[in-house]
Order: sequence, then C-alpha cells, then structure tokens
Amino acid sequence: GYRALWDRLRALPGVEAAGGVTSLPMSGFFAWGPITAEGRQPVAGEKFLNADMRSVGGDYFSAMRIPLVRGRVFDDRDWPVPGAAPPARVVVIDARMARELWPDQDPIGKRLKYGDAASTSPWETVVGVVGEVKQYGPRAYARIALYRPHGQSPSRALFVTVRGRGDAET
Repeated sequence: GYRALWDRLRALPGVEAAGGVTSLPMSGFFAWGPITAEGRQPVAGEKFLNADMRSVGGDYFSAMRIPLVRGRVFDDRDWPVPGAAPPARVVVIDARMARELWPDQDPIGKRLKYGDAASTSPWETVVGVVGEVKQYGPRAYARIALYRPHGQSPSRALFVTVRGRGDAET
C-alpha cells in the first residue's frame, strides 16, 4: 500500500520527504463539497459552505513545503489499526478556513462535518492549520480547504509527491 511506498521512497538517497494527495495543486484535479462548522451561524441565505477537500498521506505537507501554522499534521494515531477501534476523525484545515470560520479564535479542537446542518455525517475535529495553497493557478481564487488523513479513506488514489535535496539527476 501507500505506507510501504512512502517508506521505500524515503529510503532513497537524497529524498527528504514523500507523500501524496488526491488533488495536486495546479493539476486540474480537485474536489469540493458542503461542510457545516459546529456552532457557526450561517449568513443570510447561505445553505452550506463549500470547501475544497483533499486526502493526504505520508509526509505530503513537508514534501510540498506547506507550512504548519498551528497544531499538528497527521501521524500514526490517525491511521486505522486492524483489530483496534477506529481512530478519531480528524482534519487539518488551511489558514483561510481558520480565518473565515473562527476569526479571533483558536480553531484547534473545533469540529466540522460533511454536508449541511441536517447531515448525519460524523463530526471531524480540527487538529492542525496549514498554509494556503494556490490550487487552481497562481492568480486563481481558492476556496477554503480541508485535508483528511488518507488512512481514513484508503480507496482514494493519490498523486505521489517527493522532495529531494541536491542534484535532481542523482
């Protein structure tokens, strides 16, 4: 699986980080959908918020140099273990989502879910905030974005990302 791939890639000479994402920036691939933030009062006429949604694995944020602004990124505690209880449902959000949904508040520990307020989707807890990404192009408008650990949706295919050091030929 992907976890073995990340380990093999990280073992290569000159590789600093390896990971993956469902929607690589500026690739033309993207996914978005409605979300509800717990306790947030919608503005007049708003039925739901639209957010970009990406699943990530390995050291994606490091490989792409997307900075951690607050909290943490995903790690082994977010990965399912056979025979054990499923891990807590967690998300990492981008700084724009943090500003728009929870201005002047710490977003760590806040919860959101897929769908509108009536949705029966499970709540997901924000564990980290990362920098914003130019998903659609250098000057294109970007939606608020969230990331989920790939281990909690393992059927999704990923773009592989690798960060190396030194000469690319090597």
